[in-house]
Amino acid sequence: MSDIRVRFAPSPTGYLHVGGARTALFNYLFAKSQGGEFVLRVEDTDLERSTEEALKMQIGDLQWLGLDWDEGPNAGTLADEGEYGPYRQSRRQAIYQAIGHFLLKNGKAYFDFRTDEELDALKKQSADGHSIPRPETLVNYEEGLERVKNGELGAVRLINSFEKTFKVNDLVRGDVEFKSDMVGDFVILRSNGMPVYNFCCAIDDALMSISHVLRAEEHLSNTLRQLMIYELLEGLHKSSDQQKEVLEFFQSPDFIGFVKDKLEKVHSGAKPSEEDFKKSEESLKKYFASDFVLPQFGHMSLILGPDKQKLSKRHGATSCNEYHTTGFLPDALINYISLLGWSHPDEKDIFKFEELVKIFSISRVNKSPAVFDEEKLSWVNSQHIKELDNQSLWQEVLPWLEGVIDTDSVNEVWVNAAMETYKTRMDKLSDAMELFAPMNDKSFAIDEAAKDALSWDSTKDVFATWIAELKTRDKQYLTADDFSEMQDAVKEKAGVKGKFLFMPIRVAIIGKPHGAELKELVPLIPTKSLIERAEKALAAL
Repeated sequence: MSDIRVRFAPSPTGYLHVGGARTALFNYLFAKSQGGEFVLRVEDTDLERSTEEALKMQIGDLQWLGLDWDEGPNAGTLADEGEYGPYRQSRRQAIYQAIGHFLLKNGKAYFDFRTDEELDALKKQSADGHSIPRPETLVNYEEGLERVKNGELGAVRLINSFEKTFKVNDLVRGDVEFKSDMVGDFVILRSNGMPVYNFCCAIDDALMSISHVLRAEEHLSNTLRQLMIYELLEGLHKSSDQQKEVLEFFQSPDFIGFVKDKLEKVHSGAKPSEEDFKKSEESLKKYFASDFVLPQFGHMSLILGPDKQKLSKRHGATSCNEYHTTGFLPDALINYISLLGWSHPDEKDIFKFEELVKIFSISRVNKSPAVFDEEKLSWVNSQHIKELDNQSLWQEVLPWLEGVIDTDSVNEVWVNAAMETYKTRMDKLSDAMELFAPMNDKSFAIDEAAKDALSWDSTKDVFATWIAELKTRDKQYLTADDFSEMQDAVKEKAGVKGKFLFMPIRVAIIGKPHGAELKELVPLIPTKSLIERAEKALAAL
């Protein structure tokens, strides 16, 4: 088994964004190409915005794309599946609190009871306009804990005592250096007790033995704080005495009561259960018993809109669900987003998911910004539609044809003919609605645009001759050759040509003088229906 373990860790606040889908995809591809494991972890500590509904929506998007995870919430029940749970950060609170309080007791962090107004004033007074100085006197752990228990609001800040340059060999960007003085003392636990992103992210990656952290470029700035936390975790990992101290928090009724009291005040959803506390303790023990792993980092380029600004809703559809519901194939979306920052070794633009899994390499991921091109995505989708066999394509378009045509009345021969005719006309599956609409007898009506054609003196003869020709054909469906022969016959018998021939025949078939290619459409409409339509057109004169 490979030691490669990667994770995708979305915040469940809405549908899966295409940028998030690319992050998930590259992690999935890297894991599968290396024989590793792909973990789904839910970063739901933003309790005001995170919802169960959004989590289910994102899981549905991942499933639609075919990005199945080896560990994480069960797609149906959301129950944990894997040995490194809980997989939802809201259920891992005891871990963050235990490590946070260990750091407080050992002088690695401190309670900060300064108000937001005081902190804002200190920022304005600083040389750079954003630094917050450390208090001259730090509150000791026992006093700070007592003040918090009494209801006073106090955040927990990590003490930046590092005097070094942190170096990272980024898998995408190459060597990157961070000087420790780039940040000051930073918050790891908010005043309401909830952990901040960098704190819980680093802890979870460590405890889940994540070997590679592949994420978007915008997270590059988070790396320094996470490396600092990792260094403290490494020291904790090496000391059996410190490990014992952390684990003692889980046996302390006072600590458990304190944590539960905190969570009671901030949790609007489901709070961690006794089982979650137990799993959290087991997760820490597993971490202490395993080798320490500092993950390798890889920061992928940003995805930009056509205006070269970060892709957002103002650029149009940006969620996978929107593309799903407007008729894009999952393989096509996977194909396209893989090209946003990665290139095929053979410079191909069109390929299937199975091929992508086999040939993906992190070495071909580049750091240049990728521009999201809606037109190219549509073109990629059209190519995938063309590659589907007729029966498979029919199954894909069926949901779009409900109410458009009577899909129960068609046979395999008709389906093959229809798909063969229209697969090259579809950029997306929803295009089938407009393409197949002319085949619906119930929607047949004489359009206002047919007014001129109906006013010509010769139109009545064209309609009558066309009807007569149709009645001579004892076939359920005409062929393209039949139509050509009949059109020539109408031309000769009615004595008309050009638009005086073509436009009235088109009106008799689709109700308007412009539109579908009749040679392709007529073989898909029953002869009986063609006669009924032509008679309606004749009656409209």
